[in-house]
Amino acid sequence: MVGFFGSKSKRSSAVRDWSTGPLVKQSPLAADAPDVLAFAVEAARQADRPGGVDVEKVLGAIDRMLAGQMDAYAGALPGLDAGQMAQMREALYARPDFRFEMFFDGLTYFGSSGIAMCNGLVEQWGTFQSVVVGLIEKGEFDRG
Repeated sequence: MVGFFGSKSKRSSAVRDWSTGPLVKQSPLAADAPDVLAFAVEAARQADRPGGVDVEKVLGAIDRMLAGQMDAYAGALPGLDAGQMAQMREALYARPDFRFEMFFDGLTYFGSSGIAMCNGLVEQWGTFQSVVVGLIEKGEFDRG
């Protein structure tokens, strides 16, 4: 592929295999991914819920929020679609080394639109946290 000034572009037009290999942030312009698991564990630990909080349920809710926002962004940003996001998420879930942070780093492989999505999700992380804490307080993720 020919890039700017006739040089070869570093980006490949081939579909990336998300199921293997290292996954690292591709641009210093992309925000650092939040530590999703640490937040879920700490929020559950601090909750004053009889019987405790099921961290798996908390992570499931965070996953649904992230997936929904990724799909919404994909519909609004050029060069992206929800199908690409779903394909990436499904392949990442299947990895034995899966971490939620891979979603954020994976977005940077989609160029400027992916970086914009990553940064938007990171900016919204505080809102996600507030929603999750509110649901914890209402007992939505209680064990049992």
